[in-house]
Amino acid sequence: MDIRVLHIIPSLNKGGAERITLDICKRLALRSDCEVLLVLMRDDRSYEIPTYIPYKITSSRVKLSVWKKNRYHLTDLNQIINTFQPTIIHSHLFEAELLSRGLIKKGVAYITHVHDNISQFSPFQTHASLKRKISDYYERFWIFRRYAKAKNQFISISSDTTHYLQQVLPSAFLPSIFPLSNAIDYYRFYSCQSRCISKGKLRLISVGSLVPKKNQQLLIEIASLLRTHEIDFELLILGDGPERAHLEEEIAVQGLTGLVQLLGNVNDVPFYLHQADVFLHTAIYEPFGLVLLEAMAAGLPVVSLDGGGNRDILVDGKNGFLIPSNDPHLFVEKILHLSTHPNQYAIMSDFAQHFSKQYEISTYIDQLIEFYQNCLAKK
Repeated sequence: MDIRVLHIIPSLNKGGAERITLDICKRLALRSDCEVLLVLMRDDRSYEIPTYIPYKITSSRVKLSVWKKNRYHLTDLNQIINTFQPTIIHSHLFEAELLSRGLIKKGVAYITHVHDNISQFSPFQTHASLKRKISDYYERFWIFRRYAKAKNQFISISSDTTHYLQQVLPSAFLPSIFPLSNAIDYYRFYSCQSRCISKGKLRLISVGSLVPKKNQQLLIEIASLLRTHEIDFELLILGDGPERAHLEEEIAVQGLTGLVQLLGNVNDVPFYLHQADVFLHTAIYEPFGLVLLEAMAAGLPVVSLDGGGNRDILVDGKNGFLIPSNDPHLFVEKILHLSTHPNQYAIMSDFAQHFSKQYEISTYIDQLIEFYQNCLAKK
């Protein structure tokens, strides 16, 4: 069965959803049993699209309004779909959900890739303003009707996300949830060298966008505590975002300049992982944790805040430590433990590499193709 899959996502800004989407397209484009087209809503690309992946930028939009008439500008996307003739439309992130479900084509299987706990699906967002609640309610009402018409299928990336979907989706949709954990290009991050904890300077690293939910403020508190223990260390923070200026100011105020470095977005993340000893992750909410698997593939034990979805990939005491609360003292305790127990560090490093290998993307793509085939068989 030939598969023609159109992947649609708002942009290719740096992020886990964007990275896995591009990795999927890379692998599908190289298969003889599949044709792929990547559609972006904005020409905003932090990740480079290889020349062998065909892509389009669509100007189409769906604009829903509680107070006014909905506006559908779908001519461009309709032309793209009619030209490519997909058998599957696979959408990523909520903005792409609204656009792609504006057109329901007969004979096409529609798949929603649930990269996080989509807030618009939930009627329980108590922190939101009344206007936001009303807007979310209407968007939820609209998209659920479109899902029903499309006989929509859902890919869930973690146990936490599956549990969330089971709570917020109408019961008729629940049999359409397909659990499929995210994957990594394992051999890009793998290091064949056996790891041992540094005897001199302890090298810590963290990777993630500098946004409030990633909680890098906690990294600075951890670094400040480590200094009080008279530990010789450095902490590299890779990534960029709106919190950068605030973090730079806090680093200066705490007198951590030189000990904590914000390196921004870098092209060769594996290089930095291979130079490090321990990976730190402080996200308050983590739907899965691709960066944790990448660090493990490089042989790094992980010390991570419990963000929900990362419970699937962190075996406490085996490939790292899962910290239950936003407490820098608990992080420091585990970091010091790793630095003073070299034998356990080596065992955990080896386990981390073996554990992360099961998430290699080649296996993932085989599972995805099988899922595509099952979706098409139901049409």
